[in-house]
Amino acid sequence: MIKQNSSPIKNVKAAKKFFSSSLKEIFSPVMKPQSRYAPDDIIRVIRNAISVKEYVETYVRNNPLTRNPSGDTIFRRIKGIATESGSHRRKGSEGMKKMTRHSGIDAIVDLIEWTVKIAISNGSFSEPVKVAIDEHDEPYFGMDNRYLIGVESKKFWGTNKAYRFATLESVKKGERFALSVIKRDQLDGVNGPKEVEILISHAISLGIMISIVLIDRGYLSAGVINKIDNLKLKYIVPAKDNPKVKRFKRMAMEYSSSGFSYSTVKDIISSGKEDAESTFVNVVYYPEGKKHDFSFYTNMTVNKDNV
Repeated sequence: MIKQNSSPIKNVKAAKKFFSSSLKEIFSPVMKPQSRYAPDDIIRVIRNAISVKEYVETYVRNNPLTRNPSGDTIFRRIKGIATESGSHRRKGSEGMKKMTRHSGIDAIVDLIEWTVKIAISNGSFSEPVKVAIDEHDEPYFGMDNRYLIGVESKKFWGTNKAYRFATLESVKKGERFALSVIKRDQLDGVNGPKEVEILISHAISLGIMISIVLIDRGYLSAGVINKIDNLKLKYIVPAKDNPKVKRFKRMAMEYSSSGFSYSTVKDIISSGKEDAESTFVNVVYYPEGKKHDFSFYTNMTVNKDNV
């Protein structure tokens, strides 16, 4: 007999209740009894900002008639969580009952982990998924602390400091789902290859099956490529437009079964003392008469039928 999943509405209500109650476990310890805002106020703003895909400050600014704590108020609470005693140590957990044993960044990571487990139990990840890895900077305007990353001053108006997170998300048209996340800071000692390994390995440990890893061109290095190869996964990473790539793009091209031009070159990526084999692919096509020229590296076999 085939097991039926809960209805989508029930899943949404259950996820909302779970997410809110879990955030309450995280924020309650840093909220003083005389605070103007209760944990529920903080949680409501964070949850609603996430649901409409806005920064906290943007959501508060766009909803002036609602009794919302300011972005600074929420970030002070987050800073309080991040600097709580023991928040930098990962102790692991066996369930929501153990979430109160540690706090801060670890608790937020656990929240995402258990959200993924609920999704798996609902049958949302019964098939292999494409995943994307990227880093995200959340601008910060308060006092400096060791958990912040320095960014280009032109990236954010009014600040050159940000909280940085690296995420691995499942991606398909119209849908994204965070599967693993790590907090980055200037003293963590984690480089690109290690970051990629941590994110992928954690998602796999939860039961996620990965078909292809999509990574930003900033991750293009021999170390990252070798890490993904060692995990026996396929990848696609955009090529950096350096002199070697420009030379490759001038090579003769073939026509694919779909009618656009492409070329492939077996290449060696060198980064420091490490080398990695990869295939360079260049594709040229003309949707609606406009030229698109895209090149990338991959460990997949590319031919006229699948390019």
